[in-house]
Amino acid sequence: LSSVPLKTSIETVVKHLDLNYKKKDIKLDFSKVPEELCVLVHQQSFIQSVLPNLISNSIKFSPKGSKIEILAKENNGEVILEIKDFGIGISKETLPLIFSLKDGDITRKGTEGEVGTGYGLPLVKKFVDAYGGDTKIESTEGKGTTITLILKKGSPKEVRI
Repeated sequence: LSSVPLKTSIETVVKHLDLNYKKKDIKLDFSKVPEELCVLVHQQSFIQSVLPNLISNSIKFSPKGSKIEILAKENNGEVILEIKDFGIGISKETLPLIFSLKDGDITRKGTEGEVGTGYGLPLVKKFVDAYGGDTKIESTEGKGTTITLILKKGSPKEVRI
């Protein structure tokens, strides 16, 4: 694990997802992620898997013209990262299964017919667990979903890019 700047990581991922959210006219707001905040993660998996899966899911399940908020704050040596959309949400029946592959793929089409594999969120959970963090999800059908990652705080002095 290494200390990775959170806002820079999000900016990198957003550049790669550029067409997806622009095509749906979705506003991605990550202005509430402090510049100096760093997380202790495996950089490659965080930037190539964890963040892209979470942000692309929010895009996939959000209607055209909506907004996605990405917020982060420090709390007692941890970083609380929230990715909040105002999309179609997840049913109460599906929510307990969302991080599991046991009952087959949990997948459905996005608001514009986008397809998924059902492997994204279980993979995110495995990576975050390996970082020594935690993953939480709250969702209400028709109102949206908030994914919260609780990660160890990194130090800006130890950043390796």
